[in-house]
Amino acid sequence: LGSKAKLSSHKKIRGIKSGAVKVNYPVYYKFWMLLCLLEKRRAIVNCVRWKARGMIILADRWGQSSNPYAVDFPRLSNMKINSPLDRFLVDLEVKIYKSLEVLQPHLKLIFDVSPENSVKRKPNDLDLESAVEARKQLLDVPWLANNIVTIDANKAIKDVDSKGVIEINKEIAFRGPTPR
Repeated sequence: LGSKAKLSSHKKIRGIKSGAVKVNYPVYYKFWMLLCLLEKRRAIVNCVRWKARGMIILADRWGQSSNPYAVDFPRLSNMKINSPLDRFLVDLEVKIYKSLEVLQPHLKLIFDVSPENSVKRKPNDLDLESAVEARKQLLDVPWLANNIVTIDANKAIKDVDSKGVIEINKEIAFRGPTPR
């Protein structure tokens, strides 16, 4: 379902600005979104549980709802509601994004890659114009986090990794040990 959802119809759906036009989503896309949302909800429940235990939670993405059609924005905001499944999907997605606003991370690492390097790394996925726009959108998102660190990801992978580890260790040292 995920592979099929990445076809041109997926790009067309995602390219329509939020709220401008309501769109009928294909059935396979709805089922794919159902699977994605259920997985995301399960991950959030686990994060709440692990955070309560004083554990460190690392996530490679964090949802946001302030910059439409940018990084990890809700995907169903322009879907026509034609069935109970549609209503369920939209309501589930809204609940997930509201819970993400409450469950703020202590540390947010933003790996900033220049548009030129983005195009070199993914030549089949990006052109320079879209890479410039994607970077601008990423840096404009008002991320909800206590501490936000931007890391220059144009450097060698080992340098970028070590900078990330240093920042995580600083956050752990700042927080100190948590009671069990």
